Amino acid sequence: MKIIPITGYNITYRNEYKTGVTKDYKMKTPQSDFPDDISCDLYVQALMAKYITFGAYANSSGLKRLFSYGIPCMYSGIKMIDATKIRKLEQNGYFNGGIAKIVSVLEPYEESMLPIEKELFGYIKNVAETSPDKKFPELMRELEPEHFKKLRSQQAVTFFKLKELSKSFPPDKQEEFNLLMQNTDKKLSNAPVIVPFSSYEFQYKLQKLYDTVSEHGEADEIKTMRRLLHYASQLKNTTNSKTRNYQGHVLRMIKYKAGSSSLKNNQELKELLETSERRLYNMPVNTPFNRKSYLYDLMKITDGLEDETLKEQVFKTAEELPTSRNNLSAFILKFQNTPSTRLCYRLVSDSFGSIEHLLPQSKGGRDELANYGPASAYFNSQRGNVDFLDYFHEHPAIHQTCQYSVDKMIELANKGVFEKIKLPRKYIIWFSDTIARLTDNELVLNTSKLKLIDAKK
Repeated sequence: MKIIPITGYNITYRNEYKTGVTKDYKMKTPQSDFPDDISCDLYVQALMAKYITFGAYANSSGLKRLFSYGIPCMYSGIKMIDATKIRKLEQNGYFNGGIAKIVSVLEPYEESMLPIEKELFGYIKNVAETSPDKKFPELMRELEPEHFKKLRSQQAVTFFKLKELSKSFPPDKQEEFNLLMQNTDKKLSNAPVIVPFSSYEFQYKLQKLYDTVSEHGEADEIKTMRRLLHYASQLKNTTNSKTRNYQGHVLRMIKYKAGSSSLKNNQELKELLETSERRLYNMPVNTPFNRKSYLYDLMKITDGLEDETLKEQVFKTAEELPTSRNNLSAFILKFQNTPSTRLCYRLVSDSFGSIEHLLPQSKGGRDELANYGPASAYFNSQRGNVDFLDYFHEHPAIHQTCQYSVDKMIELANKGVFEKIKLPRKYIIWFSDTIARLTDNELVLNTSKLKLIDAKK
């Protein structure tokens, strides 16, 4: 995968869609000037804003064309989706209208969806039978009250365990934890809370908005977002009495430029700018609970604990908090106010076919066909720059999923598809040889059924 090399602070995160055994991984984020009010994962993602590239890799065009033939992801075995087909559906308006129309369009991709998305899609199909004209966002808002209660009930169990564990904290740590829980309770009940401004978080959210506009917006909207990102890059990394006035000037400039552009009615952008300005001047804002931010704040509190066993218990317990990746209620609350087009995109985007660097670029991997593998967007991102051998040891099922992917490629090659899309048949051999080399021959794939009818291929 394409990743910016970063150094410094070790961050632990956990695989949530398992292809094998569960194990914590280490990523690195800068230690200096690290923002106090933004989660580690959030900051890593901000630095890796272009973490997956679908079109910039050298000699990759043939492999990208292969995605339209239902190649299984090398890490999960899930049949990948060709992103260009989904974009065409969106451009032609198929994601607007009632849910019955959406179901008919997305049903061919149901088996490629990840578990939570598939669960929600199954529910949508049932509702579509009796309310075919209901809008997708309308359905999400109807589901919100029920799933709000479910999610809060599930979260309460974990928070109770953490409060019990906090009784073993030293007095100063107990006080910090109690303050964290007070703010958390306010966020969970949608009460205003003071949250310090973070230029890192602001730029990250603006980048996410740019990604959305790039996918669905007009040319002038994309151009405006690029200009806003340029202005945002002028924000100081830290916020204090010396930098606040300048940061306020930059935010007001961005607000003015956005308000006099084609994005003036973009509600998400308006809310981001208004909330950011209030946070800059320490004014209370309604900030929804964010699991990643909570884990980071908890990490800061427990960082100085001498009892390593207690620290481990705290984090093991905190990771029980539901996420939109593993809990339907969390998914619905996170995306309840999302437009129909983006909701439809969200159901399938994690399964988009993408090009994986078998040896990561950050470790010397080259942009060449022999170093490319077919991986879905989610698993490409999830592996990060973990060494392939380590990843294989953590997920031994990859032996089966890689072979499954190779078998499908061999089947297509033997039918002449590779010639049609101008992809050398020997790519399958190169891919298998690279896998064997990176795993010290622990993972050797069977390519004996491949017919190399022409030595040049």
